[in-house]
Amino acid sequence: MSILKKLIINHRHYTHVHSQEEEAVTVEVETEDDPSLLPDLSHNTEKNSFIKIIHHHPDKRCFQLTSLDSLPELELYLSQMDASSRDLLWIDICTSDISLVLKQLSSKFPLHPMTADNITDETLGTKLEDFEEYGFLNLQSFYRMPYQNNQQNLFQNIKISFVVGSWFVLTFQSPGHDSFTTMRNRILHTTRVLPRIRSDFLLHFLLDGLIDQYFDLLEIVGSEVDTLSHQLFKAYQADLIENLYNLNQYLFLLRKEIMPLTEIILLLKSGFMVFDDTETSTYFGNIRDHLLKLTENLNFHRDSLNNLMNLYYSLSDQKLNQIMKTLTVVSTVFIPLTFIVGLYGMNFDYMPELKWRYGYAIVWTTMIIISLWIILYMKRKKWL
Repeated sequence: MSILKKLIINHRHYTHVHSQEEEAVTVEVETEDDPSLLPDLSHNTEKNSFIKIIHHHPDKRCFQLTSLDSLPELELYLSQMDASSRDLLWIDICTSDISLVLKQLSSKFPLHPMTADNITDETLGTKLEDFEEYGFLNLQSFYRMPYQNNQQNLFQNIKISFVVGSWFVLTFQSPGHDSFTTMRNRILHTTRVLPRIRSDFLLHFLLDGLIDQYFDLLEIVGSEVDTLSHQLFKAYQADLIENLYNLNQYLFLLRKEIMPLTEIILLLKSGFMVFDDTETSTYFGNIRDHLLKLTENLNFHRDSLNNLMNLYYSLSDQKLNQIMKTLTVVSTVFIPLTFIVGLYGMNFDYMPELKWRYGYAIVWTTMIIISLWIILYMKRKKWL
């Protein structure tokens, strides 16, 4: 039996002329599913779970942001969409209930079953596919982690999937971090941030923003490398090698993502997955230039880290040699003393020195003279 439910959705409108207005829309929706079985994103246990929709209104020449807190609200929004309208639409989804969201989206967007599997696969790497009515792009992005337990985990990876049609862009983020906060604010508050109000230009804008975040991460790595180098020259610390290794692993992960992404951008530049014309070729070419510069910076930091690791091992060997040198000096000094003590410690009946009145003092004096001579000799040879 169908259930009648009233939903109230607050729409906040942002315009490029810095005017804002709010309106409440009350509608009635009939659904065959029990609403109690549909999750409420506002009470999602995952951090930063949301569904944000940015829709372009050609009449107002502005973008409108709609934030949804539950899947029934998403179903309501999709049911109100004009099927004949082809105004640019961006739906940004960040939730653990991806399968349920995809089920809702399938009513308006013809997603291939393979696309749904790729979106839900958290281990999927960089991938680009072109379908009949849309294109699919998946990548692993990174963001900075805060300090935890007095240890800093610099980066954390997050999976981001793009579904790009002729008039829409769907983005799927793993819960825990919003990678598009800056780009979303720019679209809502900046005039003409997109050269053309088209999905391919929006894809370029989002990818360019993500790659700019890579530069910020490399700046963090560079700062950490400088800090470690100062610590290494200031005082040798045995735990520095762990920090150097961790930084090297971060750079390896960045390189692992950047290299295939460069090839994908090259495909997009050549016209792969373009719906209107090749006007975006120049823009994607600019992204490729950024990636090449990013690769150069990454290689520079990797070389710096390798040099620091080699320096660390050199200092470690030097410290070990210093310890061995000290032990060798001590052993060299005590070898003749051990011989003398061992000689007069033998239990022979006829050892005339044992009967001498000043024999004990003479042995001590001899051992001290021998020790001082050995030390002076080593200093003269600059072994000490």
